[in-house]
Amino acid sequence: MASKRAPKRPRSKLKPTPPSAPVRHLVEAFYHRKGIKGDPKAAERMRMLFEPISATQSRKAAKEGLSTHVFHHTCYSMATKRTRIVAQGHPWPSKVGAQHLTRVISSSLAMYRTLCLFPKAAVTHHNNNDQPFSIYLRHITTGHTIALGDMQGGFRFFTAQTTLKKVPKTFLRDIIRLMDVLVSDRCPHPQSGLVAGLVA
Repeated sequence: MASKRAPKRPRSKLKPTPPSAPVRHLVEAFYHRKGIKGDPKAAERMRMLFEPISATQSRKAAKEGLSTHVFHHTCYSMATKRTRIVAQGHPWPSKVGAQHLTRVISSSLAMYRTLCLFPKAAVTHHNNNDQPFSIYLRHITTGHTIALGDMQGGFRFFTAQTTLKKVPKTFLRDIIRLMDVLVSDRCPHPQSGLVAGLVA
């Protein structure tokens, strides 16, 4: 007696999901671009504007909590290749011609460059899946704190101010200067002098 064949399974009507496009940042690490040197004077200027705080102070600041409000008013101008403040928070009108900083530089490269500028800075780890780690700096002129780190896989910076009007102008100006160095070819490696992030 012939054995009965098992019934065929119905084909799935679900269409296969196409692979997502790779994330591309405007600032990326290159392999061995010979002769591309950073600007040590730019690094010195940043160390005159900001200083790292201790691990204990960083943990205290983390418990108090910081906001990304100012970050969402900060963009990268495609026309001038500089960082700027936009009065309207993200999303910005298309006429602004701006990119969100999360699309400009990866959190890993931004953190690496921050450590190149401030080698003694402490990396604070958080028990938070959305925000795993941060580097805390103190603005020397005003005493305000800024934290640079990762949130949900993208670069962010955090401040205590929850509205743009509450941010001192000198603090805001120097935040822009710091962002400009991080996303430029001026941020040097402390030993080789090459642009931080290049693979020599």
